[in-house]
Amino acid sequence: MPLDLADLEPPAHRAWSLKRGLDTAEETSHAFWLPALLQTEDASLAAGLAGWAARGAAVAAELAQ
Repeated sequence: MPLDLADLEPPAHRAWSLKRGLDTAEETSHAFWLPALLQTEDASLAAGLAGWAARGAAVAAELAQ
């Protein structure tokens, strides 16, 4: 059964949104907003780094589905 645009739009938009969310911390990206550690509300540098790494892993896992 062929897919049409209505079937492809939601997952494509979700993938774009996930990647853009990560790009907000990439200084060379047009989507850059703040460095990754400034986007977290963690109390310590280690916790912020772990949180951002977990976010990246979660995005990668969702995109792999």
